[in-house]
Amino acid sequence: MPTIDAASDFIRLAVEQRYRLKTEFENTSPMLYVLPSIAETEVWTGYSADRHYGNSKNYVLHQKRMAREGASTTERKRAFDDYRRERFELGGRPDDF
Repeated sequence: MPTIDAASDFIRLAVEQRYRLKTEFENTSPMLYVLPSIAETEVWTGYSADRHYGNSKNYVLHQKRMAREGASTTERKRAFDDYRRERFELGGRPDDF
């Protein structure tokens, strides 16, 4: 991975992708150089998989709070589906709960 223009890469990720977390930069900056060289049309990675399944600290605490307050598993599942839909279909950030 070229390092001569690393500062520009990080600014690009911060502005274009709205990254804020250190791990987002660490895991994604190499992809700026790797992905363009891949010939396949589909590439699967584990990047951000936890967030796709609601494992962020804030969302886990939210689910625990719902359970404590007596929400049924159906209500919690509906809330989770709404959370994911809002974050991923509408362009929101997955960790903004």
